[in-house]
Amino acid sequence: MDDRGSVLYREYRLPIYARCRRLLRSDVDAEDATQEVFLRVVANLRRVPASPEALPWIYRVATNCCLSRLRCAKRAPSLDRVSGEEATSADVERSLVDRDLARKIMAGVPDDMQASVWLRHVDGMSHQEVGANLGLSRRTIFNHLDRFHRRAQRFLRAEIQVSRA
Repeated sequence: MDDRGSVLYREYRLPIYARCRRLLRSDVDAEDATQEVFLRVVANLRRVPASPEALPWIYRVATNCCLSRLRCAKRAPSLDRVSGEEATSADVERSLVDRDLARKIMAGVPDDMQASVWLRHVDGMSHQEVGANLGLSRRTIFNHLDRFHRRAQRFLRAEIQVSRA
């Protein structure tokens, strides 16, 4: 890794790891994703903006990396990822159902829309903060979220109709 790559890694490793940890909900997966993010950063050093804009750019790389990992994960959800060590069987079942539902709703959603949804609903960012992190206008973020919410509502209505049949 050249000097700039080393500096970026030292300066931004912890916030990027925290971002990956939040999205992936696993220390091991977050560590792997953080390493992958910085490999991508080093491979694209010419594209990394100057210091004040570097973190949002790397943050965007991390978000895309984690979303890609989540999308490609074929493994079944493990019980150790349910929050709380004393989770009841109902908590575990609800968590698995919620996770399965979220995966179904997110299936086929374009990457930029997925990133908007994650940053807004998982990280609690404002429309403006999401736009700044993704390099998109606030209006575009609003449109992504609106389209996603309509899609989720259609999906849930269809699920309810299937369950009633």
